[in-house]
Order: sequence, then C-alpha cells, then structure tokens
Amino acid sequence: MAAPRSILAATLATLGLGGCATVVPASWKAVPDGAAMADAYPGFASHAGIEGKASLVCQSGIDGRLSDCRVEKVAPLGLGFDAAALKLTDRFESNPQTRNGALTASEVAFRVVFSLPPVDTVQPWEGPEPSAETLALAREVAPRFTPGLRQGPRAISLDGLDADRVEAVQAMIDGLEREVRPQAIEAVATAMARTVSPEDLRGMAMGRRPTRPNLTDEQLDRAGDKAKALGLRANERLKALYCAAYDCSDAL
Repeated sequence: MAAPRSILAATLATLGLGGCATVVPASWKAVPDGAAMADAYPGFASHAGIEGKASLVCQSGIDGRLSDCRVEKVAPLGLGFDAAALKLTDRFESNPQTRNGALTASEVAFRVVFSLPPVDTVQPWEGPEPSAETLALAREVAPRFTPGLRQGPRAISLDGLDADRVEAVQAMIDGLEREVRPQAIEAVATAMARTVSPEDLRGMAMGRRPTRPNLTDEQLDRAGDKAKALGLRANERLKALYCAAYDCSDAL
C-alpha cells in the first residue's frame, strides 16, 4: 500500500497572560506534509490498518524550531506511534510567541494523528479468461513466483513493534501465511494465465524469462485483481488477530 496515508491534527496549548503584557501565542508556520507523515507511519501498523495518536510537548524557540520534545500520551501502545511522532518534530516550524512585540521562547503542546485513507477499490479483470490448459500450466509455475507475507515488495513489516511483541506477531504472520498461501498461489496463477502465453509458461517452467505481454499497464494491473483482493483480506485478518491479542484503541 504506497501513497500518502495520514492526517495531522495539531492544537497549541493555552498560554496564560502575565500582568499587563500582551502575549501572542505561537502558531504553526509549517507542519509535516502527507509524504512525510506517510514515511513516518510505523510499518506494521500501516499494513494492519491500525491508526494512532501521540500528544507531544515541545519548546518552541525564537527561531521557530522545536526542541526538547517529549511524548505525553500515545495510543495504541506498542506500535511505534510515539517514535514516529518524535521523528516528525523537525518538520514543524512555528511563528514564535511574542510578548509585547518581542519574540520569546514558549512551550507548545500538540497532537499528531496518524490515519489511513480509504482502501482503493480493486479494479476487476475485464479481458477473456484463460483456458483450463493455460491455467494448469500457470499453476505449475506460480508457486515459484508467490512471495510469502514477509517477502517481496508488499511484505508485511514489523517496523515499530515493541521488541516484546515481535515474536508473537511473527507467529501470527506465519500462521496467516500458511492459511492464505494456497489461495495466493491460485491468485498468482490466474494473473499469469491471463497475461502470459502458454508457450511462455512452458518456457518459464524450464527457467526462461517470458516476453512482455502485449497489454497496457492498466490491463496488467487488473489481471492481478484476485491477488490484490486476497492481500486486502489478509491485512484485515492480521488486524483482527493482532487486536484480539493487544489493545488497538487510539483513544488518548
């Protein structure tokens, strides 16, 4: 799942007025953009579709930069949202507080909210379905081209997990992989049979590389609709397994 996947909410702390001084609280001049938020999003939480929040307190200097940041609260625990929020603090820049017109340092409190966009709809294959013979050839080749859930470009990451949860989550992923692998092989076989000629499939069985199909990128993308749908279901299943074992509430 690549692309910006987060929304930032930030609320400045209420600052008291001292004596008759005129105080203008600090305000945001710059905040992390969507790409920075997506890059900081903890890997496992992203794959499992778990959202989170972190409340921070920082010092805002007269140069507008934040320093001495600390996490006051984070939810859910154990997924790395606290470290991710701290990683983003150098992307914030404030219009410093002023007192009687003079720039002054101040303390600011704000919240970073990590949320995910709606899941893209899987676009179905619209071309002809392969013959039984072609599908049988693809099934012979597909197991070698079906990565596990912790392999390949869409592998499930353990990034962000507390160390004492890694072993348990690895066991969840291993069990889920055993559960979905037969379906994954069939989904990959279907995509290959739709896009690779029988001649090329026979060549692949002997270790040769296939020629590029005479299809558009969109057609190639749609050919893998079953694999994509299965990946989404696997992520939902992983979230259910994880949240049955650990608290997934993002309430602060």
